[in-house]
Amino acid sequence: MNLVFQQPQHFGTKTAVIDKTGHYSYAELEIKSDSIANYFLSKGITKGDRIAFLLLPNFEFVATLFGIWKAGGIAVPLCTSHPPVELQYVIDDTQCSLLIHGKEFSETVSCLRNVKCVSVFEETSPS
Repeated sequence: MNLVFQQPQHFGTKTAVIDKTGHYSYAELEIKSDSIANYFLSKGITKGDRIAFLLLPNFEFVATLFGIWKAGGIAVPLCTSHPPVELQYVIDDTQCSLLIHGKEFSETVSCLRNVKCVSVFEETSPS
């Protein structure tokens, strides 16, 4: 995986992720994960900060994971089938400073406390 971050030009148009919506290249993954990493950095995320994410298993999941790593954060993936009380336990236990979620989880995260919740793809889309 280190080569993917250090020399993405070697992979360019090769397929990195296949999900229900299509095929995504390493170049697309690089662009999206850079955008997400830049968002985290602009919000003051520093090396070692824990960032939880609640996303469906698709391209956005992988891009968010890579974005967290690129920003120096520690990724805390949350299980999409867990009820809010279990999500709250993980957030509290890991001391996450931020929770990134897909639009489909807006209601699920609305009752969580002690963490800032952001719908990543509304906030981090490149302009």
